Amino acid sequence: MLAYYLMLGVPLFTAVIFRLSQRKNPYTLNSKVFNPTIFVFFSVLFLLLILRDYHVGGDIIGYKIWYNDISNLSFGKIFTINEREYGFAIFSKLFRFITPSFRLFLSTITLLSLLPVAVFYNKESDYPPLTIVLFVTVAPFPMYFSGLRQIMAMALGIVALKLAREHKLIWFIIIVLLAMQFHASAVVLFAMYPVYHARITAKWLFVVIPVIAIIYIFNRPIFSFLTTFIWKEYNQASDTGGFTILLLLIAFAVYAFIMPDSSLLDKDTIAMRNLLLLSIVFQCFAPIHTLAMRMNYYYLLIIPVLIPRIAMRAKYEYKKLSTVSVLVMLVGFTAYYYYHAYTGADILKMYPYISVWG
Repeated sequence: MLAYYLMLGVPLFTAVIFRLSQRKNPYTLNSKVFNPTIFVFFSVLFLLLILRDYHVGGDIIGYKIWYNDISNLSFGKIFTINEREYGFAIFSKLFRFITPSFRLFLSTITLLSLLPVAVFYNKESDYPPLTIVLFVTVAPFPMYFSGLRQIMAMALGIVALKLAREHKLIWFIIIVLLAMQFHASAVVLFAMYPVYHARITAKWLFVVIPVIAIIYIFNRPIFSFLTTFIWKEYNQASDTGGFTILLLLIAFAVYAFIMPDSSLLDKDTIAMRNLLLLSIVFQCFAPIHTLAMRMNYYYLLIIPVLIPRIAMRAKYEYKKLSTVSVLVMLVGFTAYYYYHAYTGADILKMYPYISVWG
């Protein structure tokens, strides 16, 4: 388990060294000083992902078999097997023409999937240590060890977020359609554009809260109705235990609306807070179906940026509380991560870590 301890420990140690080196030039919201914390974290994560044994990650062996067999399949046959996600099928087939090396294929997907997230976090995070801790605990971090199709779609979701911010609707639609060719659940990204540009303030909560409550109360019939239009094979709901994440997201939403000084909130922070509310809506269905949790992965990636931004924009009377809350989250979520790394409690088989050398 040493690899997972170092994955988080090394960048956190880097953050401490950086902080000490900046005492004469304190890090502020307007600072342009390069903070290496996120770069170090994603570099270590990248190495762990490309140098792991194929048994680390529940679906990797299956992807390896798929990659080896694809050379004997025509495009027509591939499209027959993959009824929706043509993008991944074409990408795999074309890459197989270049090289038979599954390790290189895996490494390329890993790089393409991590790079947009790393750039987004490095550019947008106001407190990198908290961002990486939230990434490994709240965001769909384990998926990077198993779900190759969806992590590609999630990377495109980050690109879609940038396009939504820049009001590039046509390109936004194109990227979302492309993401759907890697994982059909990316259809939920279409909701990102209108929600991003809505200006939801505390006054809206009198409407938003009852709507979310109604959705949760009637989540089973609503979800069954929606899946008849999108994924008919998933229309049988079942309990999944996703209620804990729902409570956590609600707590984050309360924090995001109570803590900040509204005069310090820029448009992008408000937009990401809107997307947190949308994430809560999707999470209302997660307790009854794993598909809903997968649909929420695209929005959970935004939380590690949003929460530090909220903390750094606290009201004057909440400054000390904000500092304490950041420390509590850092310690609490780090302890949670290390506990799960130690116990190896996961369903995507990322624990224990086994390198390519055994």
